[in-house]
Amino acid sequence: MVGEGIYCLEGSRDKAKLYGITYPHGKFFVFDIATRQTNVVGDVWRQVVYSGPRTALRSLPADIISDASGRCFYTSDGGRVAYYDPDKGTLVETGEYIPGEIYPIHAGSEAYHPFVETWAPGSDHDLYGGTNDGYVFRLDLDTLEVTNLGKPRITRRIRGLAVADDARVYGIAGEDKAICTLFSFDPRRGGYTHYGPLDVDETPYYAWRPQRFGAMVTGLDGTLYLGEEDRRGHLFILIPIQRTTDQPQGSRYRGRGADRGR
Repeated sequence: MVGEGIYCLEGSRDKAKLYGITYPHGKFFVFDIATRQTNVVGDVWRQVVYSGPRTALRSLPADIISDASGRCFYTSDGGRVAYYDPDKGTLVETGEYIPGEIYPIHAGSEAYHPFVETWAPGSDHDLYGGTNDGYVFRLDLDTLEVTNLGKPRITRRIRGLAVADDARVYGIAGEDKAICTLFSFDPRRGGYTHYGPLDVDETPYYAWRPQRFGAMVTGLDGTLYLGEEDRRGHLFILIPIQRTTDQPQGSRYRGRGADRGR
């Protein structure tokens, strides 16, 4: 794939393959780790809409995710849910669409599509996704049906999602010009809880209020790790704490910046 970069990358659950999508031409490829051979499967879009990485105009998915059966999910034109089928070696488009807006911009010269900003594995039967329009959704892996879980914040972009040990879905929302805020969704009871911006204050040694996050993941012990993508980006460690009835809502979490040397 001469002249192509790797836009997003995902390992298969059996650790035998790497799945990826290239930029700028949106080719889905499979890399076999044992044989070191790359197979270009096909295009993930029909209508090419982009003006550069991490900018407004594009319909390439910003993230992909694989499930236990080896399927790798992404979004295609108009926010359609699609996946790579490892048994057939083909790309499959479903009839489901992620929540979001599809509307003309720039005097109708180009189209704007919803796409997945971030995926998070739930149970063996579902995945959670966050979109560029700021919606969170659930994908049922048995029926391949999408459930719109709503919009936790009026601003756009879900920048990270992770599922903690208590099955709650934690996320970061915020646009480039707005401070990111933390939220959680309880799949058992429904509804969102907002915690506001993350702010680390270890006075008199250091203090830091993060502006933009670009990654979020759950560790093996249930700790949540959040990485900034701004200049002088830090790694943040978030430890969910079960709340008692006499504690205020915000005390359920402890957060700290991992690189104190800055």
